[in-house]
Amino acid sequence: MVSVTHSTVVAVPDDGTSPVGSDEWNAGHSLSMATARILGRTTAGTGTIEELTGTQTTAMLDAVTSSLKGLAPASGGGTTNFLRADATWAAPPGGGGITIGTTTITSGATGAFLYDNAGVVGERTAAQATAALNLFSSSLQGLVPSSGGGTTNFLRADGNWAAAGGGGTPGGSNTQVQYNNSSAFGGITNLTSDGTNVTALRMGSTISHDWDNGSGTADVKLFRDAAAILAQRNSTTAQTFRCYNTYTDASNYERAVLDWTTTANTLTFGTQALGTGTQRAMAISSLNFTVSAAGQTTWAQGMISLVDDGRFTIGVYNGGAIFIDARTAASNIIGGSGSAIGFSSSASAAGAAPDTAMSRSAAAVVAFGNGTAGDASACIKAKTKAGAPTTSDVPAGTWALIRDTSGATTKLYYNNAGTLMTVALT
Repeated sequence: MVSVTHSTVVAVPDDGTSPVGSDEWNAGHSLSMATARILGRTTAGTGTIEELTGTQTTAMLDAVTSSLKGLAPASGGGTTNFLRADATWAAPPGGGGITIGTTTITSGATGAFLYDNAGVVGERTAAQATAALNLFSSSLQGLVPSSGGGTTNFLRADGNWAAAGGGGTPGGSNTQVQYNNSSAFGGITNLTSDGTNVTALRMGSTISHDWDNGSGTADVKLFRDAAAILAQRNSTTAQTFRCYNTYTDASNYERAVLDWTTTANTLTFGTQALGTGTQRAMAISSLNFTVSAAGQTTWAQGMISLVDDGRFTIGVYNGGAIFIDARTAASNIIGGSGSAIGFSSSASAAGAAPDTAMSRSAAAVVAFGNGTAGDASACIKAKTKAGAPTTSDVPAGTWALIRDTSGATTKLYYNNAGTLMTVALT
């Protein structure tokens, strides 16, 4: 039921039949009705507004016609009828088939294809449809041509089936890695694999094994210099070899080094450490160990040699040698008969000839000379002292030539078990 509430005061008593004028509605009026209802009237004749249900409303609306829009009529159900343009439900012509042009298709072979057969629909088998399609080309997509079978041919980009490379048959011997040998497969004799690991790798005699720096330049190279000789070289670039004891990163390590880079033009051989690493000791273990000066070829020219019987040899450039003999508890320093212990006038002894030396003159005879072995032309400078010498100036068992500057005397002193013996020089 629709209920109208209004607050307009009218002159005519509200007896349920008196109308409310349109100018007498205001915000005080309201309309109430049930849910899912539409206002209308189904009762014949003129009368009050009624609340209509959905079914009542649908029944009042017009059905579709050829000229007017509207509701679809009831279909009656089923799966064969369709709504026709005349607003009736009916089965399409041909019992539900499809008419294309003048041909009605109601059935056909399973897997068949339809095609335009001179304006009407034709039917082709899968083989017929395949034969009608184009093959692929370098510029168009399409079917692949028949292959002819076999296991050696492959489809090329030009649309032909052909053997790839060496006809599909590996070249060389079993385990050899393959390469392009003039558009055929070839086996690399010196490079073999078991499928997981490289089992043999042999370089040509003049070929280097290189490492790239990541920018296309090889900056580490290993060469064969000659039989049994491995070389690390790269033109005039100084090289470095490192053997690590520990390595955490470039800032924490312990290593041995053999290089020309620590000091330019100087070979460095030793140990290094950085960060958490410790610089370790180095031991050279050998039966005989020799270090020769640059350009020298004999043991007597700038050589240092440690031999297995405990002798340490220092070669001298001017002939002869000096030996440090550690074979007994009392070690000896032994020079050859032509050796001398010399002193140069230069502040730096490197390359300077001595002008004062002590050498062997004969058995049990020491000579003080000009730097030449056996020369005795040098003078021995006397000791000077203000006042008479005491035993503290000349220890027991020694002698000294002393000039007393206070007494103006020059004497040769010898300490004989605490007693000074003298010989005056006049």
